[in-house]
Amino acid sequence: MFSFKKRELQAQLNRTALHQMSAPLVRASMRAQPMMMRLGGRYAHAHSTYQNIPFSTENKAALAAKCVGFMGAGFALPFVAVAWQWYKPGGLRNPGA
Repeated sequence: MFSFKKRELQAQLNRTALHQMSAPLVRASMRAQPMMMRLGGRYAHAHSTYQNIPFSTENKAALAAKCVGFMGAGFALPFVAVAWQWYKPGGLRNPGA
């Protein structure tokens, strides 16, 4: 009988200690939750689909041409730089000129 009460008392103390240790964490998480909920709803605008880009996406052919031109220019830039260094006067191809 005595050992049962001792175990029960020990279990109750363990639960109390666990509660005291976890209480600040629970309070902090409960304080943070409404803030995250407020931040989540701030930027949800249903009427602004594709309004955050500086060009129109209505004409798909024009959009594709603009994308190919933009990315093609970025891809071609190193090759143009090499050709410029290669063929300029005093460059790699024309060392004496």
